Amino acid sequence: MNRKKKSKKINYVFLIAILFSTFRIGIIHNPIFFKIADAGISLEDIGWRQKDVLRTERKRFFQIGPYDYLAVGSSQTAAIYNRYARHHKRIGVFSLAGMGPLDFILYQDYIKNCFPKTILLYLSDFDLCKAPNLSGATLAPFQSISKVKNLFNLVWNYGLEGDFAEFFISNYLPEYRFQFIFKGVVNKLFGKSKATPHPDTQLLEKHNTIDSHIDALNDKLKNGSTWVDINLKMVEIFLQWCDTNRIKVIIIEGDYHPKALRLNLKIHKTVSEKIRQSAEKFHADYIDREDLLDFNESDFSDAVHVNAKAGYTFTERLIRILDALVKSKKFQLGVIPA
Repeated sequence: MNRKKKSKKINYVFLIAILFSTFRIGIIHNPIFFKIADAGISLEDIGWRQKDVLRTERKRFFQIGPYDYLAVGSSQTAAIYNRYARHHKRIGVFSLAGMGPLDFILYQDYIKNCFPKTILLYLSDFDLCKAPNLSGATLAPFQSISKVKNLFNLVWNYGLEGDFAEFFISNYLPEYRFQFIFKGVVNKLFGKSKATPHPDTQLLEKHNTIDSHIDALNDKLKNGSTWVDINLKMVEIFLQWCDTNRIKVIIIEGDYHPKALRLNLKIHKTVSEKIRQSAEKFHADYIDREDLLDFNESDFSDAVHVNAKAGYTFTERLIRILDALVKSKKFQLGVIPA
């Protein structure tokens, strides 16, 4: 009798293991699943970051690139480069809503799989004057134990360890990481409460005029100096990784709506200089705004995103400048000093 009970328990364990493995292989490691989910679940059902993650997961099953230039960053980066990239195969865009320095580290493998010769980063105080987004990190791909440990030690010094638990769980349980998909299906089918917007998109969803967007942005920047150092450390970790992998990086001095920029010139200049110094440590090039096209107030659709036309014009000018530098042999795509 005991043997039969023991045998049944073993069978149950094997059955659960088979079902668990089938679930992972059939769903989480299946490009068709992500394609259907991306097509069937709307932005309103799951949220901005989640929708971008869904698209990123779908694309990872296919070869993306190679690219001469890969623009990496938040929706601000996407607003600048997307239109030009759709018409020019030399440049690609790897973008997530609210993507920040922490995400540069968490998505290193995905970025590398785009086969970029050169990475373009559009960085300013807008990116560095906010706390690392650990809630968004719960949606990131699997990280090695050593990387998780290093990140924990980094956030511990800034009082963010309490937000780390959920990231730790999602890193080892992809079912937990992708729970937003199943919640989105419920929202779609049964009209349940819609997804909470990503914190960085609340500028758009809580304020319906550019002036109110600017006020909200000013509030964030006013109290954001606390986070500059930790974000800068994360930028440097990413630059070091690029350096090790022989991927060239060009950092463009980022900005935002001129009305907000005029009110935050001091922090903007301070942070920009710190970014420049970090770039120099790891063989990255830094391009000042004065060397490129300045955005006017009419170019912005809100406090931080430019319209498609302005983004196209900016990117066209940037690529022309970079190509001229390559032609003059001032630098080579994807080549950094040994």
